[in-house]
Amino acid sequence: QLLGAGQVRLYQTCLFRKRAGDESTNWHSDLHTSPLDTNDFVTCWFPLHAVASTEHGGTALQYATGSHRDLALPMWYGQADADGRYVVEDHGAYAPGDASWHHGWCLHSASENALAEDRLAFAVSFFAEGARIIEEAGLEYVNDEDHPSYDEWLPDLMPGDVADHDLLPIVGDDGGDA
Repeated sequence: QLLGAGQVRLYQTCLFRKRAGDESTNWHSDLHTSPLDTNDFVTCWFPLHAVASTEHGGTALQYATGSHRDLALPMWYGQADADGRYVVEDHGAYAPGDASWHHGWCLHSASENALAEDRLAFAVSFFAEGARIIEEAGLEYVNDEDHPSYDEWLPDLMPGDVADHDLLPIVGDDGGDA
């Protein structure tokens, strides 16, 4: 429903461990690390335990509001810093079972972990069925930090191909009659 798509594919799952004392996570957008040519991409992020608010040393996600609509950002500024360009939203503490969703182009970060305990969180990313692999000229702009998430399937597809692969399964249904 968030994407307005009849079907979505699973892009990746990831477990994030932020150790006690780890520094802030750099501002980034998930689609910048993906070889997909789409705007229809969302990530669900949820901690595996309670997470204190940033004010109390916790390390939940922070979002740069409106950054997913800022076409000038990557062209002129890169993704190094969201401070001063956007309203940064911090959703505060997370209880077990809480989750947040963000668009694939939304800049987000996590503050340092000032607590004595590690923080564990899980992220699941989805994209709308029909998305294509980015054309070859665009691949040079993909931040390959997440290449382990697509190394197994990308070689089987060509630039411009629909991202249809066994390792990118369709999840859910299209709402039709079963």
